Amino acid sequence: MSRPAEPIWTARAQIGKLRAVLSPPNISFRTLSLLLPMLMFGAGCATPRQEKVPLARFEFTQPQMGLPFRLVLYAAGH
Repeated sequence: MSRPAEPIWTARAQIGKLRAVLSPPNISFRTLSLLLPMLMFGAGCATPRQEKVPLARFEFTQPQMGLPFRLVLYAAGH
């Protein structure tokens, strides 16, 4: 037995709601051209200065399928 078909109007309503959520916002070129440089300048100014932390080397070796597999990682040693 097959399930009764969903009415077409409900499927169209669901698709319309989905399109409304996924559609990009309407931003004019003028607004974007004013907003984008301000965001880029703000992002450049807000970058915190980080201290140079010495990195520790971590190496893992294990044979896989008859060949040595080596993984080398560098991370802040705490």
